[in-house]
Amino acid sequence: MKNLFTILFTLCIVFNINAQVVINEIYGGGGNNGATWTHDVVQLKNLGSTSVDLSNYAIQYASATGSFTSVNTFPSGTTIAAGAILNVMLATGGSNGATPPNPRVQAPGTVTNIG
Repeated sequence: MKNLFTILFTLCIVFNINAQVVINEIYGGGGNNGATWTHDVVQLKNLGSTSVDLSNYAIQYASATGSFTSVNTFPSGTTIAAGAILNVMLATGGSNGATPPNPRVQAPGTVTNIG
């Protein structure tokens, strides 16, 4: 799964060279044995000098053997301040790990047919 995220991250960089909000870190295996956090977490960082409203954005991801049919949208009014980090909680897989630190947001998943 780490290789998949690396490929996606590289593609994001290529298409968004001047991006203000970037993927800072990714934590997979949410809640599973040995997991850092109770959820899969994508940590975003705002490299810009102004706040960014993420209300119209989503994160789409899948396991190494899965397909990209789950779209996790940001709740309306979700913003990330200039220079700030936001922990986006995605799927949970068990009871191990700690709750991701604040600031955090739970991105609700919705299934869509994209193929």
